[in-house]
Parts: sequence; structure tokens; C-alpha cells
Amino acid sequence: MVGGTIAPIAGTVTMDMTMIDVTTVKCEVGDVVTLVGRSGNTVLTVERVADDASMSPYELLTGLRSRVEKTYTGP
Repeated sequence: MVGGTIAPIAGTVTMDMTMIDVTTVKCEVGDVVTLVGRSGNTVLTVERVADDASMSPYELLTGLRSRVEKTYTGP
């Protein structure tokens, strides 16, 4: 999701690389991409992303590598 807009995955997810189609999304190089969480009023839950990837939430979370920058917010 970029700027609160969910962008479809383009092509095949490989190892730790994923491409998204931002053709219709207003964005620039350097913008934050949210894989799981909230951006504006839009929320991507771990369960939704895992379901879209045909994975369990546990499998998704344990598959995130140290190269993915994580920012924790909230209570």
C-alpha cells in the first residue's frame, strides 16, 4: 500500500523482492510502502496479506527478514 492506496502485486514475488503496480497511484521514488499496517484510513492486516498469499499469518510474519525495515506504532 502506498499513501493509503492498495497497489496490486506485479509479477511473481521472489525471495525478498516484490514489485507493485503503481501506474494509477500518486507516488514518488522514496515514498513509504506499507506491507502490513495502517496508512491513512486504509489498514492491511497480517491475516488479509497472509490470506492473499495463501499463507498462514505465522508463516508470513516469520518469513519477514531483517532487511525489511519495521516501524512499530500504537499502544
